[in-house]
Order: sequence, then C-alpha cells, then structure tokens
Amino acid sequence: MKNEQNKPMTIKDIAAEAGVSICTVSRVLNKSDLVGKKTKKKVERVIEENGYIPNEMARSLLRKKSRTIALLIPDLSNPFYAELFFGIEEVMSSEGYYVYVCNTNYKMENERRYIKELIGRGIDGMIFMSLYYCGEDIFDFVRKNVSAVAVQTKVRDMDLIVTDVQETGAEAIRHLFELGHRKIGYICFDKKTNVERLHSYLISHKEAGVPVKDEYVIDGYTPDTLGYMAAKRLLSLPEPPTAIQAFNDYTALGVYQAVIEAGLNIPKDISIVSYDDIKIAGLLNPPLTTVNQPIQEMGRTAGDLLLKNISRGAEHLPKEIHLPSKFVIRSSTAPPAR
Repeated sequence: MKNEQNKPMTIKDIAAEAGVSICTVSRVLNKSDLVGKKTKKKVERVIEENGYIPNEMARSLLRKKSRTIALLIPDLSNPFYAELFFGIEEVMSSEGYYVYVCNTNYKMENERRYIKELIGRGIDGMIFMSLYYCGEDIFDFVRKNVSAVAVQTKVRDMDLIVTDVQETGAEAIRHLFELGHRKIGYICFDKKTNVERLHSYLISHKEAGVPVKDEYVIDGYTPDTLGYMAAKRLLSLPEPPTAIQAFNDYTALGVYQAVIEAGLNIPKDISIVSYDDIKIAGLLNPPLTTVNQPIQEMGRTAGDLLLKNISRGAEHLPKEIHLPSKFVIRSSTAPPAR
C-alpha cells in the first residue's frame, strides 16, 4: 500500500498494512524481544517493501535521546583527526550512535557556533579536539546541557584524554643532541596554544645547556602552508639549523617538500623529527622519526568515556586518562654534516 500523493509513509500506515498495532511496529523498530518472530518478519517485510524510514526526530523526542554526538576538530585535512574519528565512530556506532564531525578550521568563532547550534539540535554529547580554548562561558553552557569529553584540550570540570607527549617530545630533542645537533629549529602553528610541545623543546635545550635562538622557533602560517613556509624561512637563515622538529607529522610533510626543493638531503644535510606517527609517516622517503600516539585508542577511549557519561547523567568528578606515547626512530635523523 503506497501512500496517496507520494506522502511519506507513517508508522500508522505500516501498522495498517501489516495488520498489527502501532505499538507492535514501534517495538519492531526498537528491536524489542516482545514481538514474535512471525509478526516481526511480517512487519519488517512491509517496512522494506515501502522503503519506510522512521522519523528519528520524533523518536528522539519520545526517548529523550537523539543518539547523536558531535566531534569538534580543528583541521579535517590532517590525517590525525581522521584516525581519531575512526576510533570514536567504532565505539559510538556499536551502540547505535551517529557522529557529527565539525571542522572548526582553528577559529574560535566556529567552535562557539557549532556548540550552540548542535546543542540546540538536541545532541546527547560532545568530544572536543581543538587547539583553541573558546571561552569558559561557552563550556559552562556545554556542561549544563550535554555530556562532554575533551581530547588533549584541557577544559575545567570536563573529562580529559591525554598522552604523555611532553616527555617523549623531549626524548626526540635529546636524540638529536646525542647525534651531535646543536642548531635545532622548531615549527608550530601558534606559540600561545602549542605550549606543551614547545615546552619540551625549550626545557630540553635548557637541561642540555644549549641556547635557543629566537629565529629558530617559527609560527604564524596557515596550517596548510606552515611546514613548507617555515622550513624555507629556517633554511634561508645565515646559520640554518641542522635539524628541525615539527609539531605534527602533517606539518613535517611541508618541511620535507621545502628541504627537497632546496636540493638538500634528509637526513644527510638536515634531520627531521615530529609528533603523531600518522600512517603516512612510515611511508615517506626517508621514513619519519616521530612521537607515536595511539590515535585510534584515544578515539575509542573518548567514545567509551562519553557513553558512560551519557548513561550516568548525574554530575561526577572529572577524570584525566593518560595514554602512553613512544618515540619511534626511523631514517629521517642522522649526525649533522661537517
């Protein structure tokens, strides 16, 4: 029975065609065990033949849950966030949840807009993975309305997933010192927000008694041009560094390009280290020495924690979960050329 005038099928229409009650159809849609196998198959056949799609907004109002969450990330083009999403989606989809992915493009106004819009649409929770902290007032708004988890973004009174990259980042610099490097450049997106990784670079130099030149610490470019433009600037200095640490592998890709264009060899002429260990890092020529983060595990842990928060509902003491990272030495580092 097709609805007249091509109107969308309703649960009432499905019930009438299947010869059952609306309540029975609802139970079939919600995978209840209270419906017999024969009746269930009959209802499912009618649903399939008519291409019926349940009105999720109406169902959300009834069960007071939308079964949707939002993931806020700063840069969708960076493979790191794709791997993080895979981990989150694996957990959420297994529990019947859908994930909205919001690309903030490193802009605080975008973060605030997404937060207000999605909470207004009735999402059940949020996961934040962003370099920017867009104001305590907006996070108060989040805490009052939905469950939330932050990944490598410290927010007051919010559960946090972090890795110990500060120590392994310092290990990367010590590795360069052991090879004989003393002129090491550092590239980050923003010195004000990239505090933890920049601190590793600075404290490692201080502990080794190696002075840091201001011109060796570069920021201020857009994420898609950062590695390339910053590396060109470093290589053009009167005393260019013999090694460069990039604040993530995506940035290191641009560094590789600039070094190759300059006619230099990695690692013979310049060594490169980085953070994250995205899948492409081991496929570069030469493979990239970097700090490995368990990216998908971070996503799965954030998803598990958010699901617990959604089901728990009541306020709780925020937790900080630390996951291990490790320094992976590959072929992009070597002693400096004489």
